[in-house]
Amino acid sequence: MNYQIEGDFIESKSGHIFEIKGFHQPQDRTIAFIRYAPISKPSSLEINMRNKINNSNCSLEYYKKIYPLNEKFQYIKEKHPEYLFSHPNYYFQLQAVLNSEIKEHFLPNKFLQFLNNSKEILPSGSILKDALDLCHYLSENSGVPYEYIGITGSLLVGLQNEESDIDLIVYGYENSIKIRKVIKENFQNQNQDEKHPLCAYSMENYRDLYKSRAKGSSISFQKFLQYEVRKLHQGKFRTRDFFIRFLEHSNRDNYKKENQFENRKIKNFGRIGISGEIVNDEFWWTTPSRVQIADVTIQNSNKLIHDIHDLLKQYSLKITDIYQIISLRGRFTENVRLLERFHVFGSLELVIQNKKEPFLQLSLGTSSKDYFYLQ
Repeated sequence: MNYQIEGDFIESKSGHIFEIKGFHQPQDRTIAFIRYAPISKPSSLEINMRNKINNSNCSLEYYKKIYPLNEKFQYIKEKHPEYLFSHPNYYFQLQAVLNSEIKEHFLPNKFLQFLNNSKEILPSGSILKDALDLCHYLSENSGVPYEYIGITGSLLVGLQNEESDIDLIVYGYENSIKIRKVIKENFQNQNQDEKHPLCAYSMENYRDLYKSRAKGSSISFQKFLQYEVRKLHQGKFRTRDFFIRFLEHSNRDNYKKENQFENRKIKNFGRIGISGEIVNDEFWWTTPSRVQIADVTIQNSNKLIHDIHDLLKQYSLKITDIYQIISLRGRFTENVRLLERFHVFGSLELVIQNKKEPFLQLSLGTSSKDYFYLQ
């Protein structure tokens, strides 16, 4: 089996469909969160590439989509606790599928290659045809080969409908730079014509995004808009929403070599608010998104654990030694830039890895109260 990374999907032998999260995997199982739960699945119903093209099988009438994180955990705890996973190296609970229980592994780039090689004619105007056309457009205008682009999300597992978004993966930092250049040129010259079919969101689109993404947070629409208009990983292709995750490595073996799941520990020190300056934003548009920071000032430390100072002394660290801010959530990606000053509120973590010095990071995305504002 290929090494499993963010953007892949798996189907368990029980018929549940999971989306793989992160790039560090245990030896015996795969970290993956439930996305689709079977409701009533005929014995003849099989997930296969041909049916995905025809859109004739995996109808949502057979599956329940589970998207909010709290609902994912509620479903697994109540229905399938065997998919809950805790590890002594990590303070947070995960969901995972034993490798021996994986029925099928779906790879976004392999799916795109299949569509390219298929003799089936996709209906004009269909979501799958638009997704394939978008991949062709990005590849042809950037020079990035198809093998480094993939189709993920509902389309990958054949559970799309005509209202679905187009979710793509781009493998490799240099490949991503080339594709982002194409998107930027389109946004700067957008006419929704054949020459520039990619468009940034309209004000109405941003208002819809605000309602869905900012739910439960304190961010105003004006601040939300200030960050969203900077982003190149989302927009419209023809009339459809697209969302792209850019991965650092072009080869899965590189992620496998870097796998630190068993040899890494992450400790939680509570919640903290800080201000500072961005000193490196090289990977703030990749997945995971991360920026290095400096000139850290503590704004709110009331929710840190009480003995944090003593604990940090063991590692020759102090609270203001926070090295980076990190997130797997698209709502924070691309919202800050080099040398800009910021306010941020999130979870303070200590990361301990073999052969590396321990460091502090601030993690965003696990709470609706997290924020990352320009100062």
